[in-house]
Parts: sequence; structure tokens; C-alpha cells
Amino acid sequence: GGGGGAALCALRVAALLVDATSATMFARDAEGNTPLHTAVAAGNTAMAAALLACPRGAHTTHTDAINDAGDTALLAAVRQHHRPLTDMLLAAQAYGEAWDADGLCPLHVAAAGGWVAGVRLLCDAGCDVNGRSEEGLTPAMEAARRGQAHVLCELVTRGADLRLRTPRTRLTLPELLVDGHDKAAAALRERGAVIAADDSGDDDSDGDGDDGDGGG
Repeated sequence: GGGGGAALCALRVAALLVDATSATMFARDAEGNTPLHTAVAAGNTAMAAALLACPRGAHTTHTDAINDAGDTALLAAVRQHHRPLTDMLLAAQAYGEAWDADGLCPLHVAAAGGWVAGVRLLCDAGCDVNGRSEEGLTPAMEAARRGQAHVLCELVTRGADLRLRTPRTRLTLPELLVDGHDKAAAALRERGAVIAADDSGDDDSDGDGDDGDGGG
């Protein structure tokens, strides 16, 4: 069928890359994408697997190359919620703590996007559940400010620290949820967290609102 033909084509292209120079393996298009970026963007698991199986494919410079948009192949796969590609890249030891152009690691991206399966994959691979983004937020904070209840439950189960505070407004996870995120707040209550009533505003003294979507 068409799928088998695509897989065979991917393997043939990868075979050519194996025989080519390293410059071909690390070639970039106009947007700074490597062949691995291109395979991930297309959702082509066969091509990605073939590239990662190449002798030079295990080299971190190849696996963790950053395109002009600021994404590694892993970040791009997580952004697409593509489980096979994410799993494949993690198995190839793709770096799970790389920041994207917005200063978010793959776990932050999965959490913000509500992708529970991706959160599990990344946590299983050893990504820091309490790691900070460039803005200073943890993955659980990203989930909380977007009301991603299921993701938040998973992160708390994985050890997200409810006592950590946002860098500017100094809010804890429970305090981030006082503003209309009932499901996420209930999820934390079920795990023993105390949700503040209406007292979080006292901490927001810098006048820039909550630690929400500052970038857009």
C-alpha cells in the first residue's frame, strides 16, 4: 500500500544519507531544518527512524539540532502531540531540557498543550518535573494557568512541588488556580492541596497581572 511505499522511500533516502558526507546529514533548508526536522514535521516515522538508525544519527549534534524557529526535533514532535516520534527521539537520547524560542522545555510544551501521554513519556525519560522555563515557571505552573486538569494531576503524581512560587507574582500552584479553573483546582484538592480563596491578589504587586500568557 501507500504506507509501505513511503516507508521504503524513506529507507532509500536514509541509505543515501549514510553513504553521503556528514555535511549532507547536517544539511539545512531555508528555515534551518535538518532532514530529521523535516521528517518530524511531516509526521514521517519511517524516515525519522531511518535517520536515527544512521551511524551519524545517534550524534547529539544531529538529534538535537535547533532550527530557525528554535525547535529541536523533539520539541517539534511534542508540539504535534506525536507519540511515536516523541518516543523514538527519547529512545535516541534526544535532549529533553532544551528550550524553545519561548524558553519552554518539551515538558512545559506538553503540559501547556494538555498532552497527558506526552507528559508521561517525558517524565519516564527523566525530564525534570520541577524544571523552570526561561520565564521561571514549572511545567505544572504552565498546566495550572491554562486549566489543564488532567496534566496537572499527572504532574502532581510525578512529584510536582506545590510549594514552588512563580518568579514575579510569587504565587504557588494552588494560588494560580483561584481564577476560574475549577477542574484543575478540584484535582489539586483531591491530592490534599489547600486552594486559596481570594487572597492571591496581594502577591501581585508588580502590576503585570498573573504569570499567564505574557508572550501573546
